[in-house]
Amino acid sequence: MLKLSIIILMLAAAIAAAVPSIGYAQTPAAALHEEELYRSGKSAMDSEQWQNAIGQFSQIKGSLVDAATYWKAYSQNKLGQRAAALEALALLIRQYPRSTWINDAKALEIEIHGASGQAAPAAAAAGGDEELKLLALNSLMTMDAEQAVPLLEKLLDGSQSTKMKDRALFVLSQSSSTRAQDVLAGIARGQAHPDLQMKAIQYLGISGKKKLLSDIYPGINTEAKRAVLKSFGVAGAKDELLAAARSERDPQLRKEAIRGLAVAGGQEQLRQLYKEATDADTKRELLRTAVVTGDQELLSNAMNDSDSEVKREAIRSLGVTGGANSVSILVNTYNAAKDPISRRGAIDALFVHGAAHELVELAKKETDPEMKKQLVSKLSIMNNKEATDYLLQLLEK
Repeated sequence: MLKLSIIILMLAAAIAAAVPSIGYAQTPAAALHEEELYRSGKSAMDSEQWQNAIGQFSQIKGSLVDAATYWKAYSQNKLGQRAAALEALALLIRQYPRSTWINDAKALEIEIHGASGQAAPAAAAAGGDEELKLLALNSLMTMDAEQAVPLLEKLLDGSQSTKMKDRALFVLSQSSSTRAQDVLAGIARGQAHPDLQMKAIQYLGISGKKKLLSDIYPGINTEAKRAVLKSFGVAGAKDELLAAARSERDPQLRKEAIRGLAVAGGQEQLRQLYKEATDADTKRELLRTAVVTGDQELLSNAMNDSDSEVKREAIRSLGVTGGANSVSILVNTYNAAKDPISRRGAIDALFVHGAAHELVELAKKETDPEMKKQLVSKLSIMNNKEATDYLLQLLEK
């Protein structure tokens, strides 16, 4: 029995030696105390009490030591204690190479060196550091613009990958500093880095910078203007899009402005444009936007248009958009229409809605053989009991 106990103890010691640990063995009470220190340190950071946070994290020696060391270095950097922060990060990287905080530590290390105008450490500059640099770029958003923007400009002017430059543009677009907006506007105008122009315009839209987009719009080429109109839609720039739809001579740009209004939810502006439109092509384009906006009022008004193609577009769009009253509108349209194109359009739209009951009722009353054939054709592929029952009744006659 004694020999067995000795063997078990030896095995336990061997296993313990084989598994690397962070910190030292702790009693449950000590572990709870360090968890409280960790929470206090994070709370101090939330209040920007950086020195207090450093004091809390410095007391942690157990299982949370790697996380605590990272946040200690983070707090030291916030206080401008860069040398101390780099020393803490080097300790973390050296002593706990398998920690889940390693990538964050290396990213912070790159950021601190960059802010100091120094080259990144050799370990970070080695192959495979792209992801670390991306992490460091994300952290630049929390820095002062005076520090961050020059670093981002330097990155854009360098030989970094497209992915890195793309991320740098996004970080710039999130900044409200005048210098950041000037850099981004220059790229969006095509004055620098023409390969990044479309991305810059896209990010201006995502960040809601409508004024900046409006400023660059007049002086750019047609392709870039189309990108701006799309970004206007993302930014919700309804007034700017309405102005472009009214003033643009290029029909493709007018269409892009109309589509942008749909994305921006500009129902009222689209209705105004429809009232002002004089050509059928523009009217049809406006009606197609109702598929996005769900504007039944616009579609219902277009049902009375004198142009049969416009009317057909309204019927088709109503079938796609749906809505509480769309089925009854389509039934009324079918009953009121005299031309076969509008009636077939109403049948198709009701079929898209799955309105089997209404199609059956229309088929029962229809006296025109061609229209009845159209109705029965749709009912035959609907896989609906009421439709099937009606088809069986037809067979029994």
